[in-house]
Amino acid sequence: MITKTIYACEICGEEYDDAKRCEACERIPAQEPKYKYGNFVTIATGEGAGEKAQITRVFYLKPSWGGMRYAHRVAYHVDMIQSWGSRQLVEGESVL
Repeated sequence: MITKTIYACEICGEEYDDAKRCEACERIPAQEPKYKYGNFVTIATGEGAGEKAQITRVFYLKPSWGGMRYAHRVAYHVDMIQSWGSRQLVEGESVL
């Protein structure tokens, strides 16, 4: 049996094999969410553009996601209002 220690960033949940890399991730600034759980937003781009959606989860993307290495970006999981389904929106890109 092998015992392995994993360190997880308290902001985004990214997992690391060593504490120093995890601490470096936690030092990366986090955006302040513009919207809160339950808010209604308008989708700006992509599937459902122009439609209303309700936020069901607010979370932070890993700094390595989408080429952004200098901030933990805010993302929202939303349920579509005018059609079925849900999707993920990134603050500043796909949500108004």
